Amino acid sequence: MATGLPQSVISWGVDSVADGGLTTADVRAYYRHFGLDLSLQSWARIHDLPSLPPHIEALIDSMFGDSLVVGFEIPPSIENYLTRRGIPLISATIHPVRFLDDIFLAIRSNIPAIQEKLFGYRIDQNYIRLMAGIQSASAARAQTLELKPNSALLIMQTWYDQTQIRNGEFVSCEYYLDEIARIASDHSELLVKEHPLAPNPATMLIQSVVPNLRMVTGNAYGFLASPEVTKLVTMSSSVGVESPYFGIPSHFLLRQPMEQRITETDPVEGFIGIEDAFMAPDFWRSTLAPIVSVSAKDKLTVPRKPNRLRIALRSFWNFNQIDTDIPVAEKK
Repeated sequence: MATGLPQSVISWGVDSVADGGLTTADVRAYYRHFGLDLSLQSWARIHDLPSLPPHIEALIDSMFGDSLVVGFEIPPSIENYLTRRGIPLISATIHPVRFLDDIFLAIRSNIPAIQEKLFGYRIDQNYIRLMAGIQSASAARAQTLELKPNSALLIMQTWYDQTQIRNGEFVSCEYYLDEIARIASDHSELLVKEHPLAPNPATMLIQSVVPNLRMVTGNAYGFLASPEVTKLVTMSSSVGVESPYFGIPSHFLLRQPMEQRITETDPVEGFIGIEDAFMAPDFWRSTLAPIVSVSAKDKLTVPRKPNRLRIALRSFWNFNQIDTDIPVAEKK
């Protein structure tokens, strides 16, 4: 609606994709170009590469040359090449703040003029703080454990998380035992919450060096709403981005899950949090105008709908408990 340009889809493993789908054989061939098998470990090895072999670059050119690419969670190695090649890219991922009425996207572009247009759509930080206060009221009811004052909360993650790739391999808390032990010694208790879908083998190693450790379960936001918790520790979890909005400082053992552009002084290439503006064609008319002809604005908007993206992406992580499950349980 905004540009009239023809569209095609390049995707792997999504049954609903009707055109441009990659087969498993295509992806195996891609990895063979690197001398690698098709595995998560191989994915980590090529995820952040600053450059790619010429035959891989030719393959990417065959798919994306002379295109405007709108990508979801494209790996940095592909982003780097598209930028060097001069192929315009708008890259999106799920924003680490997940406690609003819906999840939303973090978006950035390798075209400076588009990046500036995106920055004009950035989410209001005071709105996020306001919603953290509102959610705290509900999340506090999820916390039924008796906690000690000045406790630290360590959030564990899945073993294979792209934010935990370091020098081409996945790392976890076993690389940071001394640092974790020092943090624990400064607090009355170290509460360790494992990922509910993927217990981490590093937990046993942490237990061996932290005498004041306690394993906990329950809702992460319930802990963030507890005044006894005074520090959030994590490798690179999105919860570490969320916790300051609840008044709890974060300590990232590895790195933040993404570089953000929140204010004018932040790195200009950072991801920009944008709610649902991207669903309207006027958003694309505005952002793409610097590089392509666009149609006239029509002021069409999509009404706000709670959980629209959560439902579409099946991503209710922790939120359903404070939004629906607890009130329903209390009603019963």
